[in-house]
Amino acid sequence: MPGLDAAWTMGWATSQVRSAGSGPLALAVIGDCGADDQQLHQALTTVRARNWAALTCWPGSYLTIARSGESLAVVGDLAGQHSVLAE
Repeated sequence: MPGLDAAWTMGWATSQVRSAGSGPLALAVIGDCGADDQQLHQALTTVRARNWAALTCWPGSYLTIARSGESLAVVGDLAGQHSVLAE
C-alpha cells in the first residue's frame, strides 16, 4: 500500500483497499468505507494530529491503518466486523 510499504492485504478486492499518503503520513482503509479519495487525503491532517478515533467517522464497515511518523494505529470498525487482535 502506498505510504504503508510494510503492509499488505490478502483476499480483499482492489476497490476495498484504498490509501492516501504524504511524506511521514499515511492512511489506509480496508473494507466498505464511505469516504471518497479526497476525504481520505484530507484526513491526513487528522492522522498528523494522531486523532485516531476521528478516523472512524465515515459510514461503512472498514479497518483503518494510520501512520504519523513513528506512530502506527490500527483501528477496527465500530461494529466489530473487522476486529483487531493485540498480542
